[in-house]
Amino acid sequence: DSGDYQEAEHLSRESLRYIVAAHGEQSARYAIGLGILASIHSNRANYWLAEERIDRALAIGRDTLDASSREYANLLTIRAEIIWRRHGCRKAMRPFREALEAVEHIPDAGPVELARARQNTAVACLNCGHLESALRYADSAVTALPAEAQSSYIGLSARNSQLSILVRMAALDRAAALAEPLLADARRCHADQPLLAAVLGNVAEIHEIRHEYAAAATLLEEALHIHERTLGTAHPKVAGALIDYARVLRKLQQTEEAQSLEIRARAIAQTLH
Repeated sequence: DSGDYQEAEHLSRESLRYIVAAHGEQSARYAIGLGILASIHSNRANYWLAEERIDRALAIGRDTLDASSREYANLLTIRAEIIWRRHGCRKAMRPFREALEAVEHIPDAGPVELARARQNTAVACLNCGHLESALRYADSAVTALPAEAQSSYIGLSARNSQLSILVRMAALDRAAALAEPLLADARRCHADQPLLAAVLGNVAEIHEIRHEYAAAATLLEEALHIHERTLGTAHPKVAGALIDYARVLRKLQQTEEAQSLEIRARAIAQTLH
């Protein structure tokens, strides 16, 4: 959750070496470890390698893990996230629903597990334009969590999904009511992390829709800096943050700075193709 994916990848590879030595490459532990490494590759935008790793992890997991186990459900979730990032939301809808179904079949599934699976499905629905379904899943994710978990990573993620969906639905009154406490909790619990950047982006969008461009620009600049620090300057999310910030700067008549940001975004896009 901290966004230090380079260190996470190093630790994951070290862990896999120990697992291979102790249990072999056809073990349940290896499947789980390979799935974690696939998730890290995905977060570092190495999507083709991530998909290769998660497919191998699932192939091993089908033979070594109980289909109703949380470990198997976690592998399905990682696969859905990778498919979404590499191939788009439409191809990921079915994998996300399969992952949610697997989580719901875990005998002792807890509220956090259920909330995470529902929130993931909400995001997939949102990106496919199924807004009513997205809001239903997001609302159920938030209500699944007890009060003390509302400011946890998954709690804030689910609340941020609610906010994003409501903005897309133009339900600005309800969105604005959620925005202030959500942003305060994100700053307090997850400062300088990608989740805070996502919340900043959604709150900025409310300001932009209301023509409060200076407030939107301040939030988008902060989100951009967080993405750069945590993901590196060449990550696709950085390119998206640059475009969002540049768009608002143009509305503030800061054309020269906006052009500079757009040039940076295009340079990043070129490195990805």
